[in-house]
Amino acid sequence: MSTQAYNHFEKSIKRSETLLEVHKFLTQKSGRPLWWASDVLRAAIVLIMSSWDSYVHDVVQENASQFIRNKKGKDLPKKLVEILKEAIPYEKMLEIWHEEKPDVIISTAIRKRNAERTFMKPDKAEEALRVLGIVDVWKSAAKYFNRRKDGLKTVFEGYAKRRDQIAHEGDMGKATRSKGRLRSIRRPYIDQCLADVKKLAKIVDEIIASE
Repeated sequence: MSTQAYNHFEKSIKRSETLLEVHKFLTQKSGRPLWWASDVLRAAIVLIMSSWDSYVHDVVQENASQFIRNKKGKDLPKKLVEILKEAIPYEKMLEIWHEEKPDVIISTAIRKRNAERTFMKPDKAEEALRVLGIVDVWKSAAKYFNRRKDGLKTVFEGYAKRRDQIAHEGDMGKATRSKGRLRSIRRPYIDQCLADVKKLAKIVDEIIASE
């Protein structure tokens, strides 16, 4: 059974697929494609990576309370304990278990703590998912991708970097030789990014469901 976070992810990722359909329409005629059609690809990868980032935010927030219950509050991951200590004073922690909706308080604390954080980069995503007891998400995912862990992380590091270049630099070169020059972007690269992110989100969701 999929998490609610994964259902939201699917809706979000569908929007990037729609953008790629738009790109296909713009470039299906023979001859040189419209120069600005490449910006549709740039928009697509930004949305793809934002969908992944949003999924990590949502799935951690959504499942933290259930994870605590499953563990009966014992042997919780260090990262989760740190978040709870930081967000909820000890005295307040004792009180919330007498509230009708302690889950809401815990969920809110995690949401506020992660609000300004981004989890697009591999190490950041791994750190976030440790809250749910997933010790090494890239090692687990590598088996399904049939790749080495370090190689898989490098691929996703590249996707995150490409997104940052577009979102923070307008995808314009910064080095002396390429300064002000628009970077090249290709449809096969975006298609691969989409496929990899969809696969990773599904793998993580299945891991969480099996815990």
